[in-house]
Amino acid sequence: IAHCYQIEILKLKNKIKQLKIKRINLMTNLTIEAIKNENQLKRLRDYRFKCSLKIGRFLREMLKYDAAEQLFKWAIKSLQKHKGSWHLQLAKANYLLAESLWTLGKWKDAQPYCEKSLEIRERILGPNHLTVANSLSGLGEILIDTKPNKAQKLIEKALIIRKQHYGQNHISIARCYHNLALIYDNNSNSNSNSNSNSSVELLLKALEIRKKCLGSRHPHVAANYEALASTYKIRCKFNESYDCIKSALEIYTLVHGNVHPSILVCMDWLVLILQDLKRNDEAIEIKIKADNLRFQLQKKGISIEGERNEE
Repeated sequence: IAHCYQIEILKLKNKIKQLKIKRINLMTNLTIEAIKNENQLKRLRDYRFKCSLKIGRFLREMLKYDAAEQLFKWAIKSLQKHKGSWHLQLAKANYLLAESLWTLGKWKDAQPYCEKSLEIRERILGPNHLTVANSLSGLGEILIDTKPNKAQKLIEKALIIRKQHYGQNHISIARCYHNLALIYDNNSNSNSNSNSNSSVELLLKALEIRKKCLGSRHPHVAANYEALASTYKIRCKFNESYDCIKSALEIYTLVHGNVHPSILVCMDWLVLILQDLKRNDEAIEIKIKADNLRFQLQKKGISIEGERNEE
């Protein structure tokens, strides 16, 4: 009888052992499945975040700045929730939102997002990375009108990093030259000969690089001509200013058609330059066209602020 009991006890122990093994296997399978599902969920989230940033940039290219702004804000909130406060995707979302706000003329609103982007990138990538240079340059552009001295230091730092990576001839180098020229023009001492010569020289350098890299019929080349027109106008070189703004207008029209904010900006400049040249009849004619274009843009709900795109 005792022997029979021992046999039954052994059988029960084996059954218990088998049940434990089955339980462990089941828990292991469930854990593996949960990990797979979590990985799939993470991949879906990553894909959704990337898509939201791409769609936001597309909306901005379509001049739907308010919609792009809302999408970038959603991406930032979601990224902070799922990836924490220190992630490169979060840095990019902050930078793109800063660009959109800058484009709408919301300088103060754009600044903290660009500063956050710079903080994240410097912490993760170090101070001499190319994307850090983008944030430095972007923050510098935001501060050109309000804090020109700080803006100049930021852009000069970005220029050094870009030259280290690209050499002397790259479109991002041209952008730095362009923005430094704007700072010289906006500076209180811009009437000095040194600043006058420097800003023109920098814009001509930028123009040469952009033509070489992008061709002579590109919006960035047009923006360069537009900046030169402004600089020459400040220096009372009205004929040179007229030639530059006409070149900018020609390129914008070729690229964007007849209804676009950049064309309106050029028309407004052209009116002022024609008045300086005492060509008042032509100025009146262009002003009528500009007012009609402004009405068309407002009717379509299109912002008339300038464009910007670096990343």
